Amino acid sequence: MRCGNCGRDRSDRPGSCECVPSWVWRDPEVVAAVRERDARRVIQFLRRQVKNLSQESLARMCGVAQSTIARAEVGRGLTDRRRIHEALHGLGAPLTPPQPVAVVQSSTSRLSLADITSELFLESPQHAVAQASALWDADLGRHLSEHSVRTPAEQLSTPLLRWLIAPPSVLEPNPDSPVNVTEDDVHAITRACDLFETLDHEFGGGHARTAAVQYLNSEIAPLLRGRFTPTVGRALFSASVRFAAKTGAMAYDAGLHDLGRRYFFQALNLAHLGADRLFGAKALALLSHQANFL
Repeated sequence: MRCGNCGRDRSDRPGSCECVPSWVWRDPEVVAAVRERDARRVIQFLRRQVKNLSQESLARMCGVAQSTIARAEVGRGLTDRRRIHEALHGLGAPLTPPQPVAVVQSSTSRLSLADITSELFLESPQHAVAQASALWDADLGRHLSEHSVRTPAEQLSTPLLRWLIAPPSVLEPNPDSPVNVTEDDVHAITRACDLFETLDHEFGGGHARTAAVQYLNSEIAPLLRGRFTPTVGRALFSASVRFAAKTGAMAYDAGLHDLGRRYFFQALNLAHLGADRLFGAKALALLSHQANFL
């Protein structure tokens, strides 16, 4: 394999790549980080210990933007397992073959409030669906306060830009899931959203918001963790985008502005996973409308 920074072959021959010295992969801290697939710790170590490696050099080796390396240095970003593997592989780390990535873990109970609110845009289907499910569950159980989901305005531009330039997502259904998703399930979500939209327009956002969150949590979340064909999967995520955005608009109408913003970003995540660029643009429009209102 050739180095993405210097272009030389990674071998023991004279004149081969020396961007990452061989001793790095024998350091106990790096050995542990590679074993745990923690690319951020590896990048932090390289920036501390290998002085000639700039953020630009690491970005070329990892195949990511320089801003991703900058976030990794402060312990943020690089949560997508596929991206992590590609980054470590690009650095020349000794890796075993990666395991297949399912859409989501069977349980989101291990997600804390910090996990729910840590990142606004997630490219990994596994993490995006897990975060969505945890948010719906916490919202339904009234475990969220406006303060806990507050996002300063200056932190909004980076996730929005990431959505604009992110490569297409690859949906991977969970083959072990007992839930088989069909077109009828997608149609049911669409009809339910129509009904909640009617209630919202007639009685206001606060009237049926809790019921909408309940539908997300009990009906849609299991489907997002289910088995589906690529066509049905895209339609499922597109229908879920609309429902999440409508729930966010209901929160916005009820004066829960920080929570509404979280749902709009959640809609942006689901739009990315469903390759629904038009509804992703709708989510951007909702965020813009809210920002102008505030």
